[in-house]
Amino acid sequence: MKRTIFLTVALLCVVRYSLAAVVAPPAAGSNRDVLVLTDLHIGTSGGYGIEDFYYDEDLTSLLAHQLKKQKKTGRGQTLVLAGDTFEFRKTAHSPKGHPVGSAEAARLHVRKIAASHPKVFQAFSHFLDAGNSIVIVAGNHDTDTNHHAVQAEFRRILATQMRVKKKPDVTFSPWFYLIGNALIEHGQRYEATNSVDHMLCHADVDGVLREAESDLIVKELVTPLMKKHGRLLCQKMRPRKLWGLFRALPSALVDLFRFSHRLHRQIPAITDAKDASLRAKQKEKIREIVQKGDFLENFNTLRVAMGQRQLTAMQAYLQLVAFNNLATTSTLRDTKSRTFLHFLWKRFRHWRDPSVEGSIQRAEAFVLRHFPTDVFVAGHTHLPHHRQTQSPSGRQKHSLNPGSWSELPRSAKPKKSTGLHYVELRMNDGRATPALSRWRTPVRAAKHKPISSK
Repeated sequence: MKRTIFLTVALLCVVRYSLAAVVAPPAAGSNRDVLVLTDLHIGTSGGYGIEDFYYDEDLTSLLAHQLKKQKKTGRGQTLVLAGDTFEFRKTAHSPKGHPVGSAEAARLHVRKIAASHPKVFQAFSHFLDAGNSIVIVAGNHDTDTNHHAVQAEFRRILATQMRVKKKPDVTFSPWFYLIGNALIEHGQRYEATNSVDHMLCHADVDGVLREAESDLIVKELVTPLMKKHGRLLCQKMRPRKLWGLFRALPSALVDLFRFSHRLHRQIPAITDAKDASLRAKQKEKIREIVQKGDFLENFNTLRVAMGQRQLTAMQAYLQLVAFNNLATTSTLRDTKSRTFLHFLWKRFRHWRDPSVEGSIQRAEAFVLRHFPTDVFVAGHTHLPHHRQTQSPSGRQKHSLNPGSWSELPRSAKPKKSTGLHYVELRMNDGRATPALSRWRTPVRAAKHKPISSK
């Protein structure tokens, strides 16, 4: 009897907390417009270096422009926020005693983000009011969106502001989103310092997020440093700043060595047994994706539409495993074997490593060859681009990066944007026509022409 009750509860948990859909049904991507934004880093307005998003008006006006266009065309829209939408890493304290990275701490944090950027969340709600949908793909700065408490809180905040009283059409994906012949992901898993081994196992047994190397550095060093010296560091270079940096140097060095000592003690040792356990858990989650709902049916429908053969459940599973295996091994695995100062030195030398672009291109080549896709969209690098190639069969292939909407502030005055990038996918019968576009406020049609050919 006890065993039966346990199995029933376990089954209900699997149904309730299984992974979000990562492939849109064919009807959802047939004829609609898809707007892809990445790396907004919307934070809690915590001050210099803590808040990186200062484009509330621009984002609000962009979504308003999309709704005006929708009224003219009658086409539905999907807003895909492809990772690092929210800034969870720059948190200097645990709210109400909850550990940073826990579900409750993340839920309270997203509430604080919403309170700090009310216009943005109101714009999201109005976007949903028009019958549209929002898809949130997790990045390395907002892995917390995998917590079901965060997802429920986000939907609750939007529902309270929606004019139409209905359940918000919001989908969360921990990995990628496939709509029509376009695959969208964040791209952090191809960079060692931002990669977490077995990323679908986003939390440990205690429910606290598993962290990447960059997470620890941002949480333990960058955030306290910015709280202490952020105003100085974010100023333009001038003699006064040089003098301020010179005066702050001794204090900063003391903070650095304290950080080194503290962090070296708390880096978890990943044993071979734990690694094997996580690897098995990751494969089980990939199996859940293939078996969940109508994933395989939708996936094969897309393949047939692109002239590819249908896959069995095992073949689809092996393809997802191969895609997952493209991720770079986390650098935290080998930190114990080196002197910590050497470890720090190598990390500070690493900033937008050019090899990241190369690793993302390897993923791009895999996706465009093995998935039913002609379009691959990934962010993370903050560098917008649109590359076009042609397959041996003559199909046009596209790789795009929407760039970033975040920056370090240089003054207390709000700054007008010089051009913010985003990706537009115009879906017709499940086929995407992509364009990398630039947005400027105020809205003028002449200023919103795509900067890459459609």
